[in-house]
Amino acid sequence: MRSSWSKGYTKETHPSVRKISETMKNRKIDNFAEWRKKAIRDGRIRVHFPRLPQNGDLAELIGVVLGDGHIEKFPRTERL
Repeated sequence: MRSSWSKGYTKETHPSVRKISETMKNRKIDNFAEWRKKAIRDGRIRVHFPRLPQNGDLAELIGVVLGDGHIEKFPRTERL
C-alpha cells in the first residue's frame, strides 16, 4: 500500500499541511464533495432517517441531552 504524502502530519503539526488547509478554506473548496455525492448515490451515506416516535421517552432523552445531563432524585445544586 502506498503511503500518504503527508505521512501522518496534521494542520496543527506541520506548516505545509496548515497552508493547504487554510487555502482550501479561504477558497471554499470542499475536497470531499464528489466523494460524498457518489457515496450518497451508492447508499453508503444515509440522508433520510426514519422518524422517531413522539412519546415521553423521547422527551426525556431530549431533556437529558439538552439539559445538564444529570439524572438524580435531587437537584444538582444540593449535591455540590
